[in-house]
Amino acid sequence: MQSKAFTITISYMLEKDEDLRAHSYMVWKIKRDLKFYKQFINDYPNSKNLKSRLKKDHLGMNLDDYFDRPKIQKLIDTKINLLKEPKFKRAKIEYERTKKISRNKDHNWYSLYDGPKNMEDLANYFKRVMEYELIYRIYSKNVHSTDIIKGLVYIGNNQARIIQIRDFRDAKDVIAIL
Repeated sequence: MQSKAFTITISYMLEKDEDLRAHSYMVWKIKRDLKFYKQFINDYPNSKNLKSRLKKDHLGMNLDDYFDRPKIQKLIDTKINLLKEPKFKRAKIEYERTKKISRNKDHNWYSLYDGPKNMEDLANYFKRVMEYELIYRIYSKNVHSTDIIKGLVYIGNNQARIIQIRDFRDAKDVIAIL
């Protein structure tokens, strides 16, 4: 399933305007990375939220060891500097425009420049509805545990079990469907 989603997204990147779409992906990815890494620097607003949640974590770990590490700050600085490169200027502007339109909700890189809003729209764009419906939709429910009861079930010898995508013994069944 993941490889099918990757195939569709890489097809979109390479279909036309490769540089523009590649830069869109890079800006989107860097922005996501920055959002994640900044949580571990005390000076950033999201850090307080993460610390609050981690203090309630059942592991009860000492959080000081995980915050304000020089390597994390260096990584953040490197990514910020990368975004300053002229080749990313247009994609950065478009990223902010798309973010504003989507009211700061997470959006996908392929949504920039009024592209498809989600994986379903992207599949429709490429007329790959069957792949989306039979592979992506079904297995994403299993992966995200939203369809655990209705999932694929073996019945035999008075037993039933749910096929698990990440279970090696079920790989043959999953691959046969793909």
